[in-house]
Amino acid sequence: MSARKLKSRVAHAAAAVIESLSPRRLLAAADLDLSFGESGLVSDESIQSVDLQEVQTITDGAGRVVVAGTVGRVRSDASTYYDVVVQRFNADGSIDRSFGTDGSTYVDLGGDERLVSIAAAGEKLLISAMQVAPDYQYRIGVARLTAVGILDPSFDVDGSRVFSFGSRTGAKPFGAARLEDGKIIVAGAVIKNGSEISQAVARLRSDGSFDTDFSGDGLAEIPLTGDRVFYQADLHLRQTGGIVFSGAMFLRRQQLVHAAIQLTPDGALDASFADGGVYQSSESIGGGYFGNGYRFSAPTMLTSDDDLLLAGSLRFADQSDTPHIVRVIKLDPTGRLDTSFGVDGQVIVPRAEETTV
Repeated sequence: MSARKLKSRVAHAAAAVIESLSPRRLLAAADLDLSFGESGLVSDESIQSVDLQEVQTITDGAGRVVVAGTVGRVRSDASTYYDVVVQRFNADGSIDRSFGTDGSTYVDLGGDERLVSIAAAGEKLLISAMQVAPDYQYRIGVARLTAVGILDPSFDVDGSRVFSFGSRTGAKPFGAARLEDGKIIVAGAVIKNGSEISQAVARLRSDGSFDTDFSGDGLAEIPLTGDRVFYQADLHLRQTGGIVFSGAMFLRRQQLVHAAIQLTPDGALDASFADGGVYQSSESIGGGYFGNGYRFSAPTMLTSDDDLLLAGSLRFADQSDTPHIVRVIKLDPTGRLDTSFGVDGQVIVPRAEETTV
């Protein structure tokens, strides 16, 4: 889909705040890199939105800065719809005009799209998004952009693939990542019978088709005992080939804990990781049902040593004066707490006013 800018359409949402993508670059010491843009900051007004969310930034193999997000746009009838927008900047902070249309590309998969992840895939970019289709079902969308910022025609013909897991009624992605052989792992949550939720992973070939060498049909559901389901999660690929989901998990829809599961390269729970393939923190970091007023984030990352860091912050959305609780947990590659980190493998930050993740 070619890039289009909001011009007179913005007038339909005059009361809304107009936002733009404004990347910054920091040095290792967290000082602004003055060689990037103007005093370390680039402010570009060509991408404007009545509602800009889920913004992520990566650096590609050429040192260029790629910024992506969910952008709210306005139809002629004044209603709002959502697409994913991707913009690329050169290493000095100038807009890369060779990318997409004048430096940016909109990704429209046929419904409302919300960005979940963006990752470099060689010279290309791999995007995962949650699609809300016209029938209001959630589906997983995966798109691949070429080095010049257009949908890659060698990936499922039109550059994108939208799917649920088999006959399931809906799906929410956690992320997508490219394997060394060019295949793509997609992780997410699946919804069955309107309310039953479990975790699942798919493997796509480089051309976007399901890889039938993976779990027979390219799709693997991971049911967990005890009514456990991820509320949100990140996808990581270990150096050993293991597939990791990590983030925040609901236990019986009431208790919220830090958690991680590890799968073998063929999609089965890895019994050598933590407790039968599953780690969950012993202490709760909150509780309640979906949509109960909590604002929560649980970012995770793999270190260069293949250790897993789990972090999180929690507070009640209706108590803006309540400080965040922040915790960081470090697991070794076997899923055990790294007791050399903090106190017994974790650091709990006191209720400092400005601390959040």
